[in-house]
Amino acid sequence: MTPAPPRRLTSELQHLGRTIHDLVPQIAESIESDLQEVFATGRPISGREIALERPARPSEDRYLVLGHYPVFSADGSVLSVGTSVTDITDRKRSEEALAGLNRALKAEIAERARVETQMRRLATVVEATPDFVGIADAAKQILYLNRAFCEALGRWPDREPLSITDCQSESSLQAVLGEGLTTAERGNVWRGETEFRFQDGRLIPVSQLILAHRDAEGSLEFYATIMRDISERKQLEETLRRHSQQLSEANHELARASRLKDEFLANMSHELRTPLNGILGISENLHEEVYGPLTPRQHRAILDVEDCGRHLLDLINDILDVAKIEAGKVELELGSLDVEQVCQASHRLIKEAALKKQISVAVVIDRSLRQLVADQRRLKQILVNLLSNAVKFTPQGGKLGLDVVGDRVKREVRFTVWDTGIGISPADQTRLFQPFLQLDSGLTRHYEGTGLGLVLVKRLTEMHGGALHIASEVGKGSRFTVVLPWIENDSRSDEAEDSSQPVAVSVSCGAPHEPGATPLILIVDDNTFSVRGLKDYLVFKRYCVELAADGETAIERAEGLHPDLIFMDIQMPGMDGLEAIRRIRLMPGLSAIPIVALTALAMPGDRDRTLEAGATEYVSKPASLDQLHRLIRSLLRAPEEAGSE
Repeated sequence: MTPAPPRRLTSELQHLGRTIHDLVPQIAESIESDLQEVFATGRPISGREIALERPARPSEDRYLVLGHYPVFSADGSVLSVGTSVTDITDRKRSEEALAGLNRALKAEIAERARVETQMRRLATVVEATPDFVGIADAAKQILYLNRAFCEALGRWPDREPLSITDCQSESSLQAVLGEGLTTAERGNVWRGETEFRFQDGRLIPVSQLILAHRDAEGSLEFYATIMRDISERKQLEETLRRHSQQLSEANHELARASRLKDEFLANMSHELRTPLNGILGISENLHEEVYGPLTPRQHRAILDVEDCGRHLLDLINDILDVAKIEAGKVELELGSLDVEQVCQASHRLIKEAALKKQISVAVVIDRSLRQLVADQRRLKQILVNLLSNAVKFTPQGGKLGLDVVGDRVKREVRFTVWDTGIGISPADQTRLFQPFLQLDSGLTRHYEGTGLGLVLVKRLTEMHGGALHIASEVGKGSRFTVVLPWIENDSRSDEAEDSSQPVAVSVSCGAPHEPGATPLILIVDDNTFSVRGLKDYLVFKRYCVELAADGETAIERAEGLHPDLIFMDIQMPGMDGLEAIRRIRLMPGLSAIPIVALTALAMPGDRDRTLEAGATEYVSKPASLDQLHRLIRSLLRAPEEAGSE
């Protein structure tokens, strides 16, 4: 019996007669190409590396090296081609692993070089900075100090052992060792102001920062600190503090000087008026020959004394009035006055002075203008000052006049004093209303006076809620126009009120206001004159009117009365109008009530801020009363009152 061949041989014999495509389909084309080349050339081919997947294990790549060599026949032709196969998978994988290690090593080397470059740059910066930079270990022993630190301290850690206590002044040790390091150890950055002692003993203030660094396990590794010289900042702060103190003292002294000036002017004016009144009284008695007859020459002398005395009295009165106005001690005594009577009285006071200079005076008054609510004495003072100036600055034989016109549309009264005098240049017009300033103020002055007349005119006009305008041309004359609100008094109110009191009409509508009744309007304003004029007008138009002088009172009255409309001033003592509007808008039943801001604020942005606070409309003062009436009717949609126009 013939023995059976070995199993391996049996497996190999099974592949006899099979094509290359049957054996290794993945690389058949490449092998066939190489075999054909060997048959054609008779030259062997070696070192062909190929990769393929094992059929038994498709996911496993294998790497092989193939060699092809010819087998020649007796005549030298290629009889067959033999192929050798070497598995180099393990070697290939070792080479790839080595290449990966080489790449990782190169990357690590590059990263280390980059870090070293950064560290060199950082070290260069730290060494060059004038700040003091230091590092200490967890035991508080110094590891590093930069050059500035070493030079200032006069000690180097690479030459001698140093501790944190060697690098801080005695005055700063407690803060650094206690608060500074403790705060840093908790993971926070400590910032404080300490002192640094130079090697020569000098102490400078520094701002100091301390940080604590921990390793990967969380153990404290080292401390770092940076100190910066703040001597210059401290000096600037001290200089600023001294300047602020000096400025505060100067402001206090200016306020004190201003107060003393006002008090001095008021006291001196009062003291001067007393003897001056005596002089004028005696002069008048002498002129009336109470003490016996006088010669014509003596009469002329006494008249000169009286004229000089009255002129001096006018100057003193002006000084006293300015001092009182500046101190806020002047209050208007408002009442109904006859416009023509006041104008004629003012004319009579300057008539004699005009006749002496042969100046013609024309007084023209709008006949439709009869009554006006104002302070009669102060209005006369305004007109007399303007007329006196016109006489003073108009040459011999010139002209001047007083024109009074009422504008019913704008509800204004315009008092215009004009002259054909010397006129005023545009540059000088800007300086007209400065106290104690005269345009002709040199040693060669041609015109007498203190320079207070126009200041008084402007202040008194503004106190009435009016405005003063000027138009002038050098050599042709000037026109000064005083514009006052045209407020007329209701005759029934004249009968009902005491004539000694300021004119006002009080109409109470009860609290709360009943819907459908006569409209109730709440006026909120701390200016008596503004309130009085608007109230009288609204009462005349058959509205109910209630008053409040500040924001808090306005809120209380609005809540209690539930008015149909509110006129709200903005600038008031205590709570201002904006805050009052905001609070009223939050009250039940008042969120939609019309609120008209009636204010003297007229700067850019004032309107927007007022409307944002909740106001329905914004009206700047001075406002036409007729305009306000139309606005009320528009907001309330009330029918026209019979006979009220």
